Amino acid sequence: DPLATATVTADGNGKIFITVVAQDGTENTYTITQSIAKDNDCFLSAILLEDEGSTDTISGFDPEVTFYTYYLRAGATTTPNVDAIARSLNAVVDIRPASAGDTCLIICTADDQTEKRYYIHFAISTIDESAVATASDVIVKRVPGAAQLFVGTLRRDVHFALFDGAGRLLFYEQVPTADPNDVELGIGEDGHERLNNIVGTEHGLIVNIELGKVYFYTILYGEKNFIQMLKGDTAKRLRYGKIIAL
Repeated sequence: DPLATATVTADGNGKIFITVVAQDGTENTYTITQSIAKDNDCFLSAILLEDEGSTDTISGFDPEVTFYTYYLRAGATTTPNVDAIARSLNAVVDIRPASAGDTCLIICTADDQTEKRYYIHFAISTIDESAVATASDVIVKRVPGAAQLFVGTLRRDVHFALFDGAGRLLFYEQVPTADPNDVELGIGEDGHERLNNIVGTEHGLIVNIELGKVYFYTILYGEKNFIQMLKGDTAKRLRYGKIIAL
């Protein structure tokens, strides 16, 4: 009614009142109640594992994937420290640690109390790192896009030696044992476990080389037990301490 009047007031608590007064004094009040929708994002943006001073994102993390398996070295009694980051600043993360062989629970609770649960099973690896190393336990490969070799192994006490074309020793070092989460295993012709590949280059040796040059390299177990001559063919006997490459 063009002869009616309307006034708008608010109470400071999210309510707005519109009062309409007719020409004869009759009133009608409309109320608008305002509320802020609560955030319902209960996904994580990262799961972090801290072990031996280094922190890494768990392999294969995806906010939609809620179950992960992390392998501990055979004989391990402790698990990495677990941290998790919520995707929303309004979400709360609750981490319930687990011992070796058990499952860690991570609960991400959104502002509207919606929950998503993530699990990390700390499985014990079946790889026997103390077994006598063989050729199938070691891998040597070029680092893509770099003048470097990567050397990795399943076993302890494996050594790698690199010689130039004249037989001079250029590099000699023990190879760190690979993280069981980074290895791809298979079964060799003898029916035993075989190292097919190591994903990444964090756990192993990086050896710098010059492209276009000839090198000889050999692998030893325990500094004296010849495992494998991977490249080169020379009649010379190359000696360095207990290293002998033919």
